[in-house]
This record gives sequence, structure tokens and C-alpha cells, in this order.
Amino acid sequence: ALEGVVALVREEAALRAEALGLAPYDALMEQYDPGNRAADITPVFAELKAFLKDFLPHALAVQDARLAK
Repeated sequence: ALEGVVALVREEAALRAEALGLAPYDALMEQYDPGNRAADITPVFAELKAFLKDFLPHALAVQDARLAK
């Protein structure tokens, strides 16, 4: 079921990309955030990834300590 949905969205992305002259992901984003592009949000996700890499182990350790009490 999920594979079917993903296949349909990829098909939609390809059609929108062709019509708009954009990359497929950008064409899908255009529906919800017109004018914004993957290149604009990539640095945001890179920053979030860097933060989570250090934060998650600490947060999990704190959670484990609380549960151990």
C-alpha cells in the first residue's frame, strides 16, 4: 500500500516538474510553499541533523536515568 502511494507521488512530482520546469521535489513544494526550493531548506535540515546528532544521545540518557528511578 505504501509503495503504491509513493509511486503515485513520484509520478505526480514528475508531471508537475515537467509542467513547471522545476526539479520534482521543488515542484511538490510549490504547492505548499510557493517560491521556496530544496536548496533553501537543505541548510536548515543540515543544521538540525548536526544538533540532533549531539542532542539525542544526551536526551536518551536523561530519559533512561529518569526511568531508572
